[in-house]
Amino acid sequence: MTITLNHTIVPARDKMAAAKFFARIFGLKRARTGHFAPVAVNKEPTLLFDDDSDFESHAASPNF
Repeated sequence: MTITLNHTIVPARDKMAAAKFFARIFGLKRARTGHFAPVAVNKEPTLLFDDDSDFESHAASPNF
């Protein structure tokens, strides 16, 4: 059985700005429709940028 990743949600403070920046630096195409700000990575996976204000940060802590 093959598992395929077709999308993942990327939390952002400003979904349109984050999607635009990511698409620009990696030379990708960005769609402008829907709840999310999607960026197609290649044939299958799409990054769906969302600016939901209630996301949990996973930044590295200096207390390691």
